[in-house]
Amino acid sequence: MNRTDYIYEDNLTRSVRDNTRRTLLGYAVFTLVWIAADLLLTLLAVLFAPGLLDTDWFIWVINEVPLYCVAFPVLWFGFIRRTPPARIDRSRVPVLQYLGLILPNFTVMIAGSIIGRFVSQLFALFPFFSAVDLLQSIMDAGASTLYTVLAFVCTVVIAPIMEELIFRKILIDRTVALGQGTAVLLSGLLFGLFHGNFYQFFYTFFFGMILAFLYVRTGRIVYTMIMHAIVNFVMGFLPTLMEPLYESLEAETVSLSASMAVTGYVIIEYGLAILGIPLLIVAIRDMKRQIRPSPFSVSERRPILWRAPGLWMIIGASVLVFVLNLL
Repeated sequence: MNRTDYIYEDNLTRSVRDNTRRTLLGYAVFTLVWIAADLLLTLLAVLFAPGLLDTDWFIWVINEVPLYCVAFPVLWFGFIRRTPPARIDRSRVPVLQYLGLILPNFTVMIAGSIIGRFVSQLFALFPFFSAVDLLQSIMDAGASTLYTVLAFVCTVVIAPIMEELIFRKILIDRTVALGQGTAVLLSGLLFGLFHGNFYQFFYTFFFGMILAFLYVRTGRIVYTMIMHAIVNFVMGFLPTLMEPLYESLEAETVSLSASMAVTGYVIIEYGLAILGIPLLIVAIRDMKRQIRPSPFSVSERRPILWRAPGLWMIIGASVLVFVLNLL
């Protein structure tokens, strides 16, 4: 290898390092701005319109507006627009293979939620900590028509589109130069941390990795958006619709139709998870076989990531949010 080749490799490594660190710094600022905007909006409501806090729809405003109307523009215009994306080869997935990749999501969602609940209960053994499922709290917040419509729009439409853009399209396009495996792992990790609590961290981490694998394999973000929407509809929106049925089961006289509906949903939910087990094994095998090896060695990748201030800022902010949500 001549001197020109060494200079090219050194410049390539420096370029990948700078792009990766700028991207991670952008996601760190994105996280901090989102937290600050969320707190500010809540404070303004407390000071000037406390009645809003008693409405069942305002919780969606607090969740969505700071994230997508404040933090995301900061991420895009402040960092991502200046960071060139890598090119990911585009390919199509046969319908049966695509459907076969949907079922493992239900498996990791159920398994991850069990792990998350167990970890949260462990923390609840210590003083000052409590095991509160924030997602369940949101689902229990109301049952008005407006709440149901907002729940559908935010859970099945906005979240799959925006979260796939943020944690798959934008993130992977700017970190895949380190290697597809590294990009998939980062996508799953940041997606899990983004949810801010142990109840959701584990299943969103594994769910995010499956979606990331699908994206690096096909280069088609629409595939992951559709899959995300399907899973959110079954695991997120349907339980919201069924919340009144769950509450009716606690009454002195239980409706037979309500009991049958809840039982049927649970059977379907866990049935899909069980059917997904062998397909999850196949998906893991495919990941190992189809993900391309990194052009950089482990010793080259490690300092690029571990010396990135943005990564530690993300972890630090996420740990703080996790702890606060346990109080």
